[in-house]
Amino acid sequence: MFIKITANANEATIHEAETLTAFEIRATDGNASQTAAAIGNGAYVADDQHIWVPINWILNNVGEQVTQEWKLKFLKMVDYAKTKDWVNEEETHLQAHIEVVS
Repeated sequence: MFIKITANANEATIHEAETLTAFEIRATDGNASQTAAAIGNGAYVADDQHIWVPINWILNNVGEQVTQEWKLKFLKMVDYAKTKDWVNEEETHLQAHIEVVS
């Protein structure tokens, strides 16, 4: 799964939601503050290359993918991310790496 940031529209959309073995942000600009602002909804900068993305925002923006089976798989992904410290202390945000793409 990845979040695509459309810089000129200041928009964030989720793609390949069925792929729950990877999670990243793809943006043409690697500016962490602008990336977090495009996601909004409480997203915030972890460091220059990572953003904390609200888990509820993900669930609200995957669209038709949210079946009970998908949600169970997603929660397993979140549980795995916890073991890697990719979930914040409050367990409300999932960390994503910013991948700069053209």
